[in-house]
Order: sequence, then C-alpha cells, then structure tokens
Amino acid sequence: MNQYQKLATLFLRLFGTAIAVVGIMGPIYIGLLVVLGKDTPTYGLDRWAGSILWAIAGILLVRFSKNLGRVFGRGLD
Repeated sequence: MNQYQKLATLFLRLFGTAIAVVGIMGPIYIGLLVVLGKDTPTYGLDRWAGSILWAIAGILLVRFSKNLGRVFGRGLD
C-alpha cells in the first residue's frame, strides 16, 4: 500500500467510527434520560431504525476501509 492508500484508509476508519458513534448515541441518550426520570419524547420506531442503520453503516465502513482505501489511493504514486 502506498502512502495515499494508507491515508485514505485512516480517514475512512475515522469517518466510519464517527458515524457508528452517532448511531449509538441516540438510544444511549434517551436511555439515560429515562433512567434519570426526565420527561422524554417517545423514541419512535423510525428513530430506532435510523440509529441502527447509522451504526451498521459506520461499522461496515470501518470493516471495508482497507479495501476502499486501496481503491481511492490507486494510481496516485
């Protein structure tokens, strides 16, 4: 792997981690508010689906970042 492929892999892993964290933070935040006894809006099924999709997309991006990094950095020597 050349330096551009390694850099692309690093950025993709950081971006994928950020996406996964965003997906996981919604349910954790609502769960903490419920535990603390705060009045919270209902966390509807569409929000659960969105959080799960964000988390899965981030995990998949981290998983396939090496392959994508090779594709993005190809030919940049």
